[in-house]
This record gives sequence, structure tokens and C-alpha cells, in this order.
Amino acid sequence: MRRQFLTRGLVSMRGVASLAVAVALVLSCPGLVKAASLVPNYDFETNAVDPAWPDFWFHGSPTAYVLDDDSDGTGTRSAAVLGSTDWRSQGFAVTQGEELTWSVDYKVLSGTTGSVRADLRFFDFADAVGSTFGQFRGEDVHPIDDLSLVADDTWRTLGPYVFNAPVSGQVTMFGDIRLSAGLFGEAMTGTVQFDKVVVTRVREPASIGVLATCCLACGWLVRRSPRRR
Repeated sequence: MRRQFLTRGLVSMRGVASLAVAVALVLSCPGLVKAASLVPNYDFETNAVDPAWPDFWFHGSPTAYVLDDDSDGTGTRSAAVLGSTDWRSQGFAVTQGEELTWSVDYKVLSGTTGSVRADLRFFDFADAVGSTFGQFRGEDVHPIDDLSLVADDTWRTLGPYVFNAPVSGQVTMFGDIRLSAGLFGEAMTGTVQFDKVVVTRVREPASIGVLATCCLACGWLVRRSPRRR
């Protein structure tokens, strides 16, 4: 009886070990866990350099750093435009021709009028502080022409959009995000907040194949593990 108990315990331990290996294998598969945004400080939460402003963003005036309002509840902060001006992210490296998906959360406060626009832009270079420069290679533009139609103090999402980085002969280039108000349409009066600026690479078919292989390996490991009888 004691030997049978020990044998069953050993079998259970082997099963748990096999399952642990299977879980670790799946979690190590590329593309299973959604990649973080390519945009530095994409949710405006980090402000280690200057507590009054979010790190890794450039801004005009009038703008504001909102400390107590976040679009998805995972933080507390967002950025706002208070008139005709803009926010620009630091540059992030992309490969020519690669497929990207992107979106921006926004909130239009009651009484706001005018227009805003979100741009995903591409340039040849980024300098030491992350500002993009050099040859302008193209952009994906999405405006809201009449803010009065959505001025209801509700968080919304612009996107997601899918866009291919330009093919320009510059294998590695740099993208950035510009969130502007009243610069390319009707001047804005009021307040618009932005948060959760997500730019990610679209998963490639090869990654999906690797993920399928990982899942099959998991099934094989679990099936091979000894079972209690």
C-alpha cells in the first residue's frame, strides 16, 4: 500500500512537471503575449524627469498633463490639448514595408468645438532625444472634423488602423505619433484628452506557425505524462 501511494505521488509529480514545462513552452512562443506599444510612454504614466509633464513626449501650448483621468483604468494620467497645438511622441524604429496597427484613446469634454487629428508619421532618422527628422516618408492621417458631435466626456478609441510603413530604400526608419488640435482644420476651443497610444507590429504568418507548433508540443507533453489509474 505504501509503495502504491508513493508510485501515485511520483506519477502526479511527473504530470505536474510536464504541465509546467508545457505552460512555459507556450508562454515562450513569439506572439502569444501581445507586444507592448512601440510608442515610448504610450499611456503617459511615466514622468521621472519632470513631474509636471510625461516623459518621451514633445508638446506645444496650450497643453496640459492630466493626473487623475485615464482611459482604461490601468493608470491615472493622460495628456490634453486646450487649443490649437499638438503632442508628438519620440521616434521609434520601424522596418520599411512592415505592417503596423495603431490606435489612440481620446475624450472630448463637453462644449468643445473644432477639429483634432492623429497622425502616424515616418522619417529617415531620430536624434539623441528621440525627435524625428530627415526625409519625410509618409503618414497615415485620421481626423475628427467636428468635435461638437462627440463632446460628451466619454473615452473613445480612434482606430485601430492598419498601415504599412513606406518602402523607401531606407531599410530602418523612424515613426512617431502626432496628436494635433486645430492645426489642419477648424481651430479648436475646449479640451481634448489623449491616452493609450498603441502602435504594434502585425503578427506575421511565420509567428502564427510557431505558435501552433508550441500548442501541439504542449498537447504532446501532457498526453505523454503518466496518468493515475
